[in-house]
Amino acid sequence: MKEWKKNPVSVELIRKLNEQFGVDYITASLLARRGAVEPETVQYFLETDVSYLHNPFLFDEMENFVERVLQARDEGEKVCVFGDRDVDGITSTVLLVQELRSMGIETLWRLPEGDEPYGLTKDGIQAFADQDVTLAITVDCGISNIEEVAFARQLGMDVLVTDHHLAGDIIPAAEAVIDPKLEGCGYPFAHLAGCGVVAKCIWALRFA
Repeated sequence: MKEWKKNPVSVELIRKLNEQFGVDYITASLLARRGAVEPETVQYFLETDVSYLHNPFLFDEMENFVERVLQARDEGEKVCVFGDRDVDGITSTVLLVQELRSMGIETLWRLPEGDEPYGLTKDGIQAFADQDVTLAITVDCGISNIEEVAFARQLGMDVLVTDHHLAGDIIPAAEAVIDPKLEGCGYPFAHLAGCGVVAKCIWALRFA
């Protein structure tokens, strides 16, 4: 198991941020570690007004994502959500499943169990295809599942990929790929967690 090591940070800088901006030492430490030390950067970091957040439609393919989900709702399709077994993946799965169900969409979900590999699997896709699922959405995974996405499409299942991991040389042939680390994606902040990407997708759905 890898040992988690925090980057060193100046105690003097933490104290300065604490005194200058009136934040507690934990928050000051976070600011320092992220390099957010200039007044305008600190104020943006601490801002609670959601109007300052980036528009989810800055993602070039967000409109495709929203249109396909709304189509599933309007046509009474059955949808499945594929997540990962870690905290980010579980949180992402819960968020999206709850949102889709609140929209009236019949939604199933799947997390890897036992020795199942990370991400989409052909067995999982086949199991959902056997239950008449026509739209699969990945959360916190999918960007590297080239073959699995192609397999889903062979079975007549559309796929929407939401992820935050680095892409390889080939991008999955999905209906939409929402990943802030994808070159040319249009979104200005690359460091969203998987659940942050899902939150952007939910925000976009609510705009619609």
